[in-house]
Amino acid sequence: MSTILKVKAKHFKAYNVSVTLETNSSLLLREMKRYYSTYLSVRKAPSYHGTIVVIETDIFPRDFIPKNAVCDFYLSSYSVYVLPDDKNRIFYEIKNRYLISVDYAKNEVRCFAKSAENIVLQIKFTMKMMFDILLEEKGLFPIHCSGVVNGGKTVLFCGNTHSGKTTAALSCLESGYRLFSEDRVLFRPSGELLPFYTRSRVDKRMFLNFPGLKNRLKFLDPSHYFEKTKGWYVDLGKAFFAKKSELGPKLPSTLVFLNFHNSDDSVCKKISGKEALARLKEGHLREIGNSLWWMMDKDNRIKKVENAYRKLVAGSKAKCYRFLIGRDHNKFSSLMKEVCGVG
Repeated sequence: MSTILKVKAKHFKAYNVSVTLETNSSLLLREMKRYYSTYLSVRKAPSYHGTIVVIETDIFPRDFIPKNAVCDFYLSSYSVYVLPDDKNRIFYEIKNRYLISVDYAKNEVRCFAKSAENIVLQIKFTMKMMFDILLEEKGLFPIHCSGVVNGGKTVLFCGNTHSGKTTAALSCLESGYRLFSEDRVLFRPSGELLPFYTRSRVDKRMFLNFPGLKNRLKFLDPSHYFEKTKGWYVDLGKAFFAKKSELGPKLPSTLVFLNFHNSDDSVCKKISGKEALARLKEGHLREIGNSLWWMMDKDNRIKKVENAYRKLVAGSKAKCYRFLIGRDHNKFSSLMKEVCGVG
């Protein structure tokens, strides 16, 4: 059985915010470094801090639930326990395989699992959401999107997970745009976009669609190769990151909302600022609803985020589009470049 004496810690930092991962699983620590080694960090000590503790143990996960906890919600896949006298703490028991406890007041997550290998994706998503929570407290609001820049143009590709954000960004990067941020862009309501992350998964399909990509990514690290997806987690910023002069205070010139659809052709139509705001809010609600923070002061947090997004849409006066991605890559890429003013 693993013991707590073997716990190691790794600090991940971004914009005066940090999340500390403490774990006795070398596998989990290695995987998190692969995912999160390229947050845009800061030199001074962070003033907003969260902690994620993951302990691999043979002890039955349910034994870590306090005796006075009450089962508040039950499905065959998981149960939710709450404490009668403490609304800030909540416990998720997943199929007798692992337990996650959240302390909202302390910004702390604890996980006890029989095998850390089974919870890598859960901890990856948990860390991302903890950063979101801490950054919101600091007045920086996350947008689930990839961003590219070219001169005075800043284009944000918004969408859910696996909606084509990276593919859309690459179609512009190969034509002269530079990377602003990958998968996450931060927005300060005073009128500023901030880059956050430059690492992404680049798989075999992307190399086929963008033949010149492999030459730009000559630094592919074999240790970052994933056999299952035939691809790498790579730092796109090494090849495509924008110059410092292009990262100054700015607002988007174009917002593109992405979805795949069951057709060979891609379709794009202009939408109103009102619809763009609704789609930004919907994307945020979807992520929060799938996270450990869905019960945390939900109404007030949604109101703050919606107000920030409203300032983004109204203040930028960006052109807004709904883009449905078809199966034919050449048609998609051609239409996307037209929308973004490439060529």
